[in-house]
Amino acid sequence: MDGKGNTVNINFAVHEERNIVANMIIGCKISLNLANIVAKVRTVLLI
Repeated sequence: MDGKGNTVNINFAVHEERNIVANMIIGCKISLNLANIVAKVRTVLLI
């Protein structure tokens, strides 16, 4: 491998890591939204 090829591989790995982190953050936000919806539904049903 030459220097350019190695740089591309490193950039690709970093990009993949960022995608994974971004997906985790999005997943957490969706989970929090679902939890909020469930909590609201429960309070409505309790009233």
